[in-house]
Amino acid sequence: MLDLLTIGATKLNTYIRLPSASLLCGRRKTECQLCLAAGEKIPVQEFNTQIAGTAPNVAVGVARLGFNSALMTTVGDDGFLAHAKVFLKKEGVNTKFIKQEAGFRSSAAVVLNYQGESTQLVDLVPHIYRYSGRPRAKFLHVGELGGDYLSLYRDLIKAKGSIRLSLNPGPVQISERSEILFRLITTSEIVFLNTVEARTLLKTKASPQKCAEKLYQLGANIAVVTDGLKGAWAYDGEHSHFAPIFPAKTYETTGAGDGFTSGVLAGLLANIDLPTCLQWGAINAGSVVTKIGPTKGLLNRNELKRAIKSGQL
Repeated sequence: MLDLLTIGATKLNTYIRLPSASLLCGRRKTECQLCLAAGEKIPVQEFNTQIAGTAPNVAVGVARLGFNSALMTTVGDDGFLAHAKVFLKKEGVNTKFIKQEAGFRSSAAVVLNYQGESTQLVDLVPHIYRYSGRPRAKFLHVGELGGDYLSLYRDLIKAKGSIRLSLNPGPVQISERSEILFRLITTSEIVFLNTVEARTLLKTKASPQKCAEKLYQLGANIAVVTDGLKGAWAYDGEHSHFAPIFPAKTYETTGAGDGFTSGVLAGLLANIDLPTCLQWGAINAGSVVTKIGPTKGLLNRNELKRAIKSGQL
């Protein structure tokens, strides 16, 4: 049996570091727009591509921490499959459940990195996913999906009681706020959202701590709300747990949330207490932001132990 099966979109991300740009911010500076000169050739400092997406990122992160993981995803017939398999197999992720769909392109994104913050331009191609109870896994983690997510969500609701479900819905699911998403939350052992996502889903301006409590009230056993550089909150029905960020020099933030999720899920698979799971997540996320892309900074178990002992990466 697998320790973890992740299900969701896989993308080919192109990372571009901008040496200069402009930020147009409102008075409170909570929402800003990234501005570039229109019609000009803009020199950049870095340009590289990586396999990415919530599902593959978490599969890689949990595999590095010593557990058996597999990825269930669908890609197009544009040559992406071979590239993805080489990368994932090298990371120890089972690729048996990756499907190629004829007549479709693969999902992709361009990630603009400016002053340590990432702006993503995403082309998420919809694919239909199904889950029949196979392959068996101790945990299922469902991440970002395109518009065709209803069939998978229905399958997972039917499997209630036979699976331990971790849920991290993507922008499409959160913006639609469909009834089936709320039903799936009630079957989930743990739900991960960032503060903006939680406020959108819950239609609230509450603090991250209160958002975690409200998310728990929807039916999840554990609700986790991350808040960027301010840390993360989790609520388990009895206690609110806070995890501060782990000290690290931020280079690029893409994948920090997935690194956090990987650490938490690995902790749950190791049967450790929730505060320690959050600590694992914070350390893993702290390491991710020191590298460009979502997987280069993910830690293995020995590196995680050293960071816990020393208090630094």
